[in-house]
Amino acid sequence: QLELRQTGDFFHGEGNFDLAGEHAYSGAFQTSVAQIANYRGFIPQGFAPWPLEGAVAAEWKGGGANKGASGSFHARARNLRVANGPLVPFDVELEADYSPESIFFRQFHVWNERADLSAFVGVAKNYIQAQGLRFDLNGSPRVYGNIFAPISARKLREGSSWLAALSADPFFDVDLTLDAVDLTEFAAAVKANPDFSGQANGKLQLSGTPGSLQGKSEIHL
Repeated sequence: QLELRQTGDFFHGEGNFDLAGEHAYSGAFQTSVAQIANYRGFIPQGFAPWPLEGAVAAEWKGGGANKGASGSFHARARNLRVANGPLVPFDVELEADYSPESIFFRQFHVWNERADLSAFVGVAKNYIQAQGLRFDLNGSPRVYGNIFAPISARKLREGSSWLAALSADPFFDVDLTLDAVDLTEFAAAVKANPDFSGQANGKLQLSGTPGSLQGKSEIHL
């Protein structure tokens, strides 16, 4: 067991690790910090590649061995932002189960007073999907639909091209609607220094393999 406390912040973890054989392990932790930036040096870069600011609470439990790991986590953040980044702070809630080949988010929710993005997100060995994708701006739905892309996120992270990251039997299924959006209103909701304006609306529908892709798109700016 390990427990750390500083003022109102805490970290509590416990687990088991087998030094022999498959090096199997299992464990769990809970943590809550008022300002994640104060612990930047303790966070692996692969877990948070950008310097973050904001309050964070998280829970994790899982296990694994040499051949992979599985588990679940639930993270909540308030006023989260990338330090000195272009975006305004957002609240975030993520809840997911993961295994060696996939991760599925039961909750994927990012929002502030003006903007609200949510979806059921899945990333598996050979595909990425977002079901029930919805983006609201000032309480009105502006982008909604579903995305299924037969692309390996692992291969993209390893530096492969988009074509090389396609699955062996790639089939795209995309249906997105963009209702009339005031880009000035959008920029004010998400950017620290709004710098674009205009209007946008459209629809994108794609279905099929890259060699026989069918669909239609309408984008108006």
